[in-house]
Amino acid sequence: MAISLSYFPILSVLLLACGRLAEAGTVVYDFNIGWVRANPDGQHERPVIGVNGKWPPPVMEATKGDRVIVNVENSLGNQSTTLHFHGLFQNGTTYMDGPGQVTQCDIASGQKVTYNFTVEQSGTYWYHSHDKGQYPDGIRAPFIIHDPEFPYQDQVDEEVTVSVSDWYHDEMTPLIAKFIYKGNPTGAEPVPNSALINDTMNFTLAVQPGKTYLFHMVNVGAFAGQYIWFEGHNMTIVEVDGVHTDQAEAQMIYLSAAQRCSFLLTTKNETTANYAFVASMDTSLFDVLPDDLQWNSTGHLVYNKDLPLPEAAEVAELDEFDDFTLVPYDHLPLYPEPDQTVTLDVIMDNLGDGRPYAFFNNISYVAPKVPTIYTVMSTGEDASNPAVYGEYSHPFVLEKDQIIDIVVNNLDSGKHPFHLHGHNFQTLVRTADEAGVFDATNTSQTVYPAIPMRRDTLVLHPDGNLVIRFKANNPGVWLFHCHIEWHMDQGLIATFIEAPLEMQKSLVIPDDHQALCRAKNTPMLGNAAGNTKDLFDLSGQTHPPNPLPAGFTTKGIVAMTFSVLAALLGLAAIAWYGLADMGEASRVEEERRIARMATDETTTVGTANERSESEGSVRKVGGQVKKSTKTQWLGPNTWHPIGPRARHSVFPNFRTVHVRPTFRDPLVVFQFIASFVSRSGQHQDHHRHSTLGGRRECATALPIQASRATRLQSSNAIRTVAGSAHPSYNHNPRTQRRYFHDYFVTNLPSSSLHPDSRTAAGPHHKLPRSESTPHTPGRGSSPAAAPPMFGPSRDLTVVRIPLRSAKHHFGVSLSRGTRPYNEDTYQAGTLEIPAFAKRAPISLSRSGKKPGATSADSASGDPQVFFFGVYDGHGGNECSDFLKERLHDYVEKTAGLFELGSSLKKGKGKSEDGEVVATQNSGQGKESLRNMEMKGKDEVGEAINLPIREGGGAYKQPKKGPAIESEEPEPIEANKPKVIELEKSLIHQWKETVGGYFRRFKPAYFSLPNTSDGSPAPDPEVSIESVLMYAFLKADLDFISAQARKPDPDSHSDSPLNNDDILGKPAFRASANDRIGGPTRFIGGSTASIALISTPTPTPFWHPASPSTLVVAHVGDTRILLCETATGLAKPVTTNHHPSSPIESTRLRRYAATFVTDSFGEERMSGLANTRAFGDMRSKRIGVSAEPELRRVELAPAEYSFIVLVSDGISGTLSDQEIVDVVKEARTPEQGARDVVAYATEVSTEGDNATCLVVRLGGWERRNEGGMGSLGTKEVRDFRRGEAEDPRRGRT
Repeated sequence: MAISLSYFPILSVLLLACGRLAEAGTVVYDFNIGWVRANPDGQHERPVIGVNGKWPPPVMEATKGDRVIVNVENSLGNQSTTLHFHGLFQNGTTYMDGPGQVTQCDIASGQKVTYNFTVEQSGTYWYHSHDKGQYPDGIRAPFIIHDPEFPYQDQVDEEVTVSVSDWYHDEMTPLIAKFIYKGNPTGAEPVPNSALINDTMNFTLAVQPGKTYLFHMVNVGAFAGQYIWFEGHNMTIVEVDGVHTDQAEAQMIYLSAAQRCSFLLTTKNETTANYAFVASMDTSLFDVLPDDLQWNSTGHLVYNKDLPLPEAAEVAELDEFDDFTLVPYDHLPLYPEPDQTVTLDVIMDNLGDGRPYAFFNNISYVAPKVPTIYTVMSTGEDASNPAVYGEYSHPFVLEKDQIIDIVVNNLDSGKHPFHLHGHNFQTLVRTADEAGVFDATNTSQTVYPAIPMRRDTLVLHPDGNLVIRFKANNPGVWLFHCHIEWHMDQGLIATFIEAPLEMQKSLVIPDDHQALCRAKNTPMLGNAAGNTKDLFDLSGQTHPPNPLPAGFTTKGIVAMTFSVLAALLGLAAIAWYGLADMGEASRVEEERRIARMATDETTTVGTANERSESEGSVRKVGGQVKKSTKTQWLGPNTWHPIGPRARHSVFPNFRTVHVRPTFRDPLVVFQFIASFVSRSGQHQDHHRHSTLGGRRECATALPIQASRATRLQSSNAIRTVAGSAHPSYNHNPRTQRRYFHDYFVTNLPSSSLHPDSRTAAGPHHKLPRSESTPHTPGRGSSPAAAPPMFGPSRDLTVVRIPLRSAKHHFGVSLSRGTRPYNEDTYQAGTLEIPAFAKRAPISLSRSGKKPGATSADSASGDPQVFFFGVYDGHGGNECSDFLKERLHDYVEKTAGLFELGSSLKKGKGKSEDGEVVATQNSGQGKESLRNMEMKGKDEVGEAINLPIREGGGAYKQPKKGPAIESEEPEPIEANKPKVIELEKSLIHQWKETVGGYFRRFKPAYFSLPNTSDGSPAPDPEVSIESVLMYAFLKADLDFISAQARKPDPDSHSDSPLNNDDILGKPAFRASANDRIGGPTRFIGGSTASIALISTPTPTPFWHPASPSTLVVAHVGDTRILLCETATGLAKPVTTNHHPSSPIESTRLRRYAATFVTDSFGEERMSGLANTRAFGDMRSKRIGVSAEPELRRVELAPAEYSFIVLVSDGISGTLSDQEIVDVVKEARTPEQGARDVVAYATEVSTEGDNATCLVVRLGGWERRNEGGMGSLGTKEVRDFRRGEAEDPRRGRT
């Protein structure tokens, strides 16, 4: 019989399908779910939910394409249950997804049901109960789906599955009752008792040398995210949440609850040591830290069972890999523009019953009477109307194959890991903390990655936002919720009903699932309320408690009345007691006793680990530093606590002895009452949890950022963060290093209602009052604010304004471009150092008029010194992060070591004739702007440095223009002998540590001996330039020395083991006092540019009438530009430190043989494009130094409009003039920074990281009037944008 050839394609398909069926198998699990007892952390045995009489439950495994059958019997007796297979799409089997009252009815005790589905995915997943907060009681375990076509299979020798989790000693039912309770109005989540690895505290894994292990790691916890790192080993990430990725190296990862990660780990070739690895809970999520909290769990890679298991080493900081930078292995491009956008605002607040709840858009989820899937199947065409699903299931109906964007704005101060059932999603935006709500009109926020990272669970940062995108190609009912189990219980859930009419055509719900509903008498027909006659009649639907009533209730009025009466009676009793006569003998004896105590410190009662400081007594309690206070005698009838946090009886192990004052005057009585109330208020401010405007905030006694400085603890010891090897720059938090002042303090007129006010009361200050907070002068983590220089005024308020909120003064924008990660960092704020500005002429510093907004003074009494920096890392971000966190600290500490004085010699507030200095007023500012002599287009035409158009029509970047000529340093008083000794010691350390270039090293601005007998230079001068030179070199020395003491991750290569040792000894593990950066050696580096601005008067530098001094310190090819107001020209303040630059060729002429030219025609030195940089330890000997190029610029009033600091990703793409012209067109510095980054990213052919900082100066309001305005480069910019959009000209 003849066979038509047209049948061969059909036969091929059939044969392929048969082959797949032959390969696929069926995996069957029988689960009898019941109570057992367990004690996983060795501290408390408790009932747990196990499977088949055992705990922990088994790890499920299958192969892609397998059919999985799980036969479940509920033997709990007192609870129902369900199973959810987290991360599986359940395509075509949405009724197997597991959430109770959503895709199924609960499995009542004694009931059985079968989950039957096919797995078409591979990777790391897990299963858990999805019913009433049940899974933290133990019913959760990993689910691994293997893939014969795993892209990295040829690199894998063995697979390992590891779970991490938090653990509670109490069962969930009583914990939930205590949590969602009116006695817990702030919604403080229960804190877990321990962290577990593979459900134990002492997990060990036997490994073989020289093998590569594929780790499947799952966070099966209820609440805490986990930081995970392996000592002496790197991780190579290859999968997250079931999505294979391009390989990415990581030293530390972060897994929130429900997140998964697979990574390759290659063991060492020798068996001479065993290695610890750590899972450390993210304690920033906890409102309190109990003393017995075990927030770390330590496991071990065991190479040799006969060797001891080491304790985990201390880490300097928790610096996790940024999962946003991952690239999916399939390189699926960004989905098209969305067909529907769902915006959800996260709110934590209370309802009318006084209990804490969670909300999406003011809706707290309550499960409907009819499971949502049954409403879909029983409402016909009305299933496409979200109303039938009830208001409180928070439903959204999606059409088949729509592109959906979900925007989540976090109006809460905590992290939230959000999970979407039935899909993984592309991650378009995930902001840092406190970025505010998403603004779709903000172009810097809508520059999405071309190949976004995909996963199914994503962490939303505090007060930040995220945007995710997916295609609705999987008909079903899918939840979107926070995977912190406490927040799910509070109602932080939304429901997506995807293609409901398609579901009606294709789905058949199994009989045993329907039997579950009948067993519990749960309705299976109708709308959310069970109404089948009128589907839009939702009377009787389940709902949350009513909202809190507006105003006072009757009960509240009565309570307030009695509280006021009680308070008045109490005050009267205190007054009566205080006015009572003690008797002469008693009074004299009391005064003597008080006098004896006047010089005594507060009596403290404590145990070990106490030490005395000038501020009080400090000890370690539960891993935290706590302080007591002193009292100071102010007279016979009063006392006052010293310090901003003075209080009594705050800590149980400290006792403060107070004196009962005597009262002769009613005024003294009320002073005492006021001081008592003030102290009580301080106590509450530092220890309460408050709910304000729907945001939960937790204040603590000390400004400790637990998320960035975790207090490490093993099972039997408290660990502290490592310090530095150099005592003067100790990194140990036991000595409370203040956090950087990323705000400024200002005297803000109370009448300033609008930032652009031009009234005499508030000229040009543009200070965002809505973002300011009252500032209290004194010691502590914020600079003292001196009183205004013009006398008291009721119309003046001293406030702190975060720079990130002062968009009219400062703006910053960052982009990773097309790179998988961002190595750029930046810093902005104020320094606690004396002023270095030149004294202003008397005509500028004397004024009798009342000012508008003025900058408050710093703690030193001088006007505040502002600090701005941009750092461009290479080879990783360890060095740039170090500079961001520490370089400003080095500057401050160097100024302190030098005992640096102020350049304002006559003392604070005094001019040369002794008159009080006042600040500039509105008229002076306007006059400075009005008198600015603007240059015309023709006058600047030849000076403008524009890109050159070549024959082919394209533009070629011009050579960078020369930098502004530096002014001479301003000598400042200092301890010159000490300075000379410090400088000599530092140079000696460089010579002994590194050698090579540094053996003849003689930094500029150092007061070193210049004669053969070693005598000092004649009359050495110290300036801020000396401070910056020392700080840069000291920071670089500390960084590379710390790296040299760490194990080399490349030591198994063919290079000599001592290839880059710089300390004259083999590399060894860093000690606890020496950890800067990660646990292994970092051989990359970072360029840096910082700008310091000092003013001679309290008037801020952005005031049009204020002169100021700018000092720049710079290494590498980051760049700082000034925009000249009169001409509109870009004035560079830095030069590029490339091998080809004349200054560097001269400096490094002894090492010119190391210069090479790469394939792009760029000259490099030892493979580096920059001859000055921090880090780069392998090139230090040949002169890659961090000695900064220093430049001082005196800024006349309104002479310049703004400063721009950019990384190489911008300066290497755009000309200087293009950068400043883009800023000129912006309304605010914040918009200017965004526009520069957006433009550079758009036209770049390299896709490098891009960072831009814009700082307003006095000429801002006339920035676009000088010279050609912003039109000089408009033609160039339009051409480059058009070229970038041309599809025929692809970007690399």
